[in-house]
Amino acid sequence: MRLFQSSMLLAALVLANVPTDAFGFGGRRSQGCSSCEATASSCSSSCGASDCGSSSSCGTASSSSCAPAVVAPQYVEKTVVTYKSVAKTKKVDVVVNKMVASQEEFTYTEMVAGTRDENRTVTTYNTVAKTVEYDYTAFEHQTTPETRTVTRYTTVAEQVPYTYTVMVPYTEARQVTHTTYRRVTEQVTVSVPVQRVVRTCCVDECGRSHEVCNTVCEMQNVTKCVTKCIPETVTSTVNVTLCRAEPRSGTRTVNKCVATPETVTVNVTRCVAVAKKGTRTIHECVPTQSVIVVKIATCEAVQKKGTRTVHKCVPETIQQDVTYYEQVAENTVVKECVSGCSAPAACGDAGCGSASSCGDNGCASSCDSGCGNGHRRGLFAGRHGRHSGGCCN
Repeated sequence: MRLFQSSMLLAALVLANVPTDAFGFGGRRSQGCSSCEATASSCSSSCGASDCGSSSSCGTASSSSCAPAVVAPQYVEKTVVTYKSVAKTKKVDVVVNKMVASQEEFTYTEMVAGTRDENRTVTTYNTVAKTVEYDYTAFEHQTTPETRTVTRYTTVAEQVPYTYTVMVPYTEARQVTHTTYRRVTEQVTVSVPVQRVVRTCCVDECGRSHEVCNTVCEMQNVTKCVTKCIPETVTSTVNVTLCRAEPRSGTRTVNKCVATPETVTVNVTRCVAVAKKGTRTIHECVPTQSVIVVKIATCEAVQKKGTRTVHKCVPETIQQDVTYYEQVAENTVVKECVSGCSAPAACGDAGCGSASSCGDNGCASSCDSGCGNGHRRGLFAGRHGRHSGGCCN
C-alpha cells in the first residue's frame, strides 16, 4: 500500500511540472482570435483615455503602444513516464484447521434401579368403644312469686306564663359619603418606531448601476385616545334598616312527670344446682403388633461400555488466490510550449496600465466572451484554471 501511495505521489509531481500550454489529456484549443483581439482592444480603450499616454481610472498608461504584440506559441512533443496500478493474482499457502470425526470406546457407570423384600414389625392402633358412669351437676330453673314495690311515672301537662324578646325592624334615613369614578377621554400624541423600505441606486466597481433595498427605522407621531378614571366624592341619602328589642309575654305548655308508688307481685326465676349421675361411651386406642413384608427400592452401579464420536482439529495446508497491486511504468507523449507562451494581456502593465478599476477579471471576462471558444487544460487545469487560446493569453 505504501508503494502504491509513493507511486501516485511521484506521478502527480511529474504531471504538475508539465507546462500549462500543453494539450495533453483532451485539452481543447480556441478557434480564432479576431473577436478576442477586438475585445482586448475594447477593454484597453475602456480602461484608458483616447491617448495612451494619459492617465485613467485603471492606472497610469505607458508611452508605448496600447495594443500588445501577438506571438503564436510554439510547442514540442515530450515523453514523460507515468505509473499505474495493475491488479494481479497469485497462489499463497494457507494453514487452516479442519474438524475430523473419529469413533472411540469408553467405559461408563450406570445406576440400575431394583427392589428387595424386607420384613418389618409394625404397631396398629384399633379404636374400642367402652361405657362408663360419671357424676355431673345440672342447673335447673325454679320460679318463686315475690311482692315488690314499684314507682310509676305519669306525664301531667301544665300552662306556664313566660316572657320573651322580639326584634322589631324599622327604617332610618342616613347621609352616606362614597367615591365614584368618572371616565374622561383625551387625545394623546406619542412617538412610535416605524420601519419602511427605501430603495437606493448604487454603482458597483465595474460601473453597473443597480438598486439596493434598505430597511429604515423612523420615529413618527401618532395620536391615540386614552381613557382616564377621575375619582369624585358624592354624599347621598340611604335608608338603613335597624332592629330594636321589645319584651312580650305569653303562655306555653310544660309537661311534668309525677311519681306514684305501687305494690305488685312478680314471679322470680332462679337457677339451682342439682347433683346427678349418668353413663357415657368413651373410645380407647388399643395397640396391636404385626409383621409385614415391604418392598425396598435399591440402586446398583453397573459398569458398561459404549462408543462415542470425538472431533479433533487437524491442521491442513491449502492454496488460496490473493490479489495484489503492482506499479507499471508507461511512456506518455505530451506537448510543451517553448516560445510565445506568455503574451501581455490588454489590461496588463504593457497596455493601458495595471491595478485599475477594471482589473484582471474585467479583461479576462471580456476576452472570454469575445472569443467564445475558451478551453480547459484537462488534467493541467488545476494550476491555472480556465484559459482562452491564442491572443487571449
